Amino acid sequence: MAQKGKGMQHKNVSEKLAALFSMHIGNNIVPTLEEPAIRFFSTDNRVMDKDEIRDISHEFLALMVAVIGSSDPFNKGSAEYHALETFFATLSHKILMRGGNIEDIVRYTQTLQHTFSDALEKDSGVEFSKSRSVLLFFTEIFNEIIMAIFRSYLEEKERALHAQEAEL
Repeated sequence: MAQKGKGMQHKNVSEKLAALFSMHIGNNIVPTLEEPAIRFFSTDNRVMDKDEIRDISHEFLALMVAVIGSSDPFNKGSAEYHALETFFATLSHKILMRGGNIEDIVRYTQTLQHTFSDALEKDSGVEFSKSRSVLLFFTEIFNEIIMAIFRSYLEEKERALHAQEAEL
């Protein structure tokens, strides 16, 4: 019975999200999505320029739309979900290679989560922030993204250690 209820809950969330994105929400929120990236990557440590920030904001939005619009947005094994995780792992690697730090990447991702939710709500006029199921869905996605960021960080640290060992 619990499984059936969970499946029904997933269907309700999927329908809410599909309805939201069927309204063609999104294109107007890219400038809002750029703000956290500018704050964390372009002001103090300047690891990204404004064109790169615009590009990653567009790509993030396209990937989120793909996840939400997929046949099963809750499937962490889907190609869409994998693409989103890969995007953040690659972004993390790029920022770390340019002298950024893991803390800023995680803070950016957390801020992006809130910015994304707020921007969708404002752009759509749909008060989905009052829908616990939709908020939990976004929280689950962003938790997985943060884990992908940390996996990328740990892999980079391991590569650096192996390179140091090889030099000795």
